[in-house]
Amino acid sequence: MYRDKVCVVIGGAVGAGKKAVEKMAAEGGIVAFMDTDKEAGCRLRDELIEQYCGDVWFFHGDAASEEDIEIFTAAVNGQFGE
Repeated sequence: MYRDKVCVVIGGAVGAGKKAVEKMAAEGGIVAFMDTDKEAGCRLRDELIEQYCGDVWFFHGDAASEEDIEIFTAAVNGQFGE
């Protein structure tokens, strides 16, 4: 379902967001996720890259910050195209 699709998740390092990120990566998605928990985000990214050899990208930021959302959006567009 997600194979070769760019999947973007806000709040993806823990909880329900983490489950979504894990599912998308397991199904071959190209996953970009953002979270305020830098340690959990980096750990999840590394685990998923090792487990699925997939394209998983983590951005440390706050979804409540308009500036962080703009930076994340620009980075995802730059990395994966619009």
